[in-house]
Amino acid sequence: MPEASRQGLLRRLVPKGLAAQLIVLIVLVLGGVSAVFALTILVTGGQNRADSSASIAFKHVMVIHELEKMPAESRAALIAHYNRTDPELILKLLDERPVELETVSPHHRPRFWPFQPSELVDGIALTGAYPMLNAEGRPTYPVLVFRLSDGQLVQASLGGVDAKLHGQMPHHKPPHPHPHPDFGSPFLIPVLVALFTIGALSIWSVRTVIRPLSDLAKAATTFGQTSIDPVPLDESGPSEVRAAVAAFNRMQARINQILHQRTRTLAAIGHDLKTPLTRLRLRLDLVEDEDIRQRSLADLEHMESQLESALNYLRQGASAEPRVRIDLASLLTSLADQYEGTGIEFRLSLQRGVSIFGRYSEMVRAFSNLIDNARKYAGSPLEIRNFKSQDQFIVEFADHGPGIAASDRQRMLEPFERGDAARTMEHGQGFGLGLSTAMAIIESHGGDLQLLETEGGGLTVRICLPAKG
Repeated sequence: MPEASRQGLLRRLVPKGLAAQLIVLIVLVLGGVSAVFALTILVTGGQNRADSSASIAFKHVMVIHELEKMPAESRAALIAHYNRTDPELILKLLDERPVELETVSPHHRPRFWPFQPSELVDGIALTGAYPMLNAEGRPTYPVLVFRLSDGQLVQASLGGVDAKLHGQMPHHKPPHPHPHPDFGSPFLIPVLVALFTIGALSIWSVRTVIRPLSDLAKAATTFGQTSIDPVPLDESGPSEVRAAVAAFNRMQARINQILHQRTRTLAAIGHDLKTPLTRLRLRLDLVEDEDIRQRSLADLEHMESQLESALNYLRQGASAEPRVRIDLASLLTSLADQYEGTGIEFRLSLQRGVSIFGRYSEMVRAFSNLIDNARKYAGSPLEIRNFKSQDQFIVEFADHGPGIAASDRQRMLEPFERGDAARTMEHGQGFGLGLSTAMAIIESHGGDLQLLETEGGGLTVRICLPAKG
């Protein structure tokens, strides 16, 4: 079969939906683990005889209870009789405790070892138990040591028929310290294989299911922060993820188209409105009454200022200006020099060597709007400071004017909010777009603008910009 045909067949066999792929993943994991456990139990089934040992142990206990009732001189004959007539009974009288009780390491015992020293009935006690080791040092079957009421020790080997056929008991040798006491556990291999299977299938699920979602989340977070140009994502993964990625790609294209249309519309509006305003200005020069001419010119300038501020606000996010490295201290110092002679005093506390990547003219416009607001509504002095905090660069403009009530601060960041209830404004001053324009510029640079209260009274505008570059 050609390679292309095989790949096409595999794509058709793989479930398309997210829910179906997750169900297949769960089924494969459970099936793989179950198969490994079943295979392990099948292979190691002859190594663990816990069930048969229980019945053999019960038979030995009955004989030991009979030995307790007999005279000491008759016990050896009874043990020989039972050892000869019953293939599962292996009993032995002892003169002292076997050394294996002390030499066999507890690590060689099975995980669920049921034989613990205890008093039984009629003076009979289980004094100890240990697993019999084969020639390779592996545990085979348990050996129990009982004490009768007169102190006689009786050993019971629960090896059954197999132990008798192989010479009653395997030759015991002192075991070497086992460096990995659990390595022989029948559960170790299934657990390791299960972990490997789950890990492999998890990697597959991450690559085929989770990664497209992560790429989509990352693209949705970064879209518009540095550019509005669409960056199409690869439409891969389950059908639901592919549908979401396709919708996101269409959304990027639509937003880009809308913003470009808005930019062209704003350029046309600006041109169409400024042309008649220029004609009005020329006609006002012909008006003989000086008072009427000056008042008309003031209204005309106010209209031009409002138009320019509205266009600047609506342009945010659609600027084609490239991003450059901007030294914050140099920029703020330059702005303070430009406002020299306007009646506002600056107190600068600037950290040198702090740079950001941004659009220079937009950052100038944002900072100038904040300085203009402080000059109009708060007066001197205006404190400007910058510093670094964790992964952000902070710029603060702190005035000592009347401030803004905490309940009005969020509203003041909305466009066309002039804050008449919070600050005294003269007629014709501003269009209510200074703060909202500054916030739009800062947010387009991945930052944040906050209105805080200045210590001692006043307003502090804090700008947080990402520390990049």
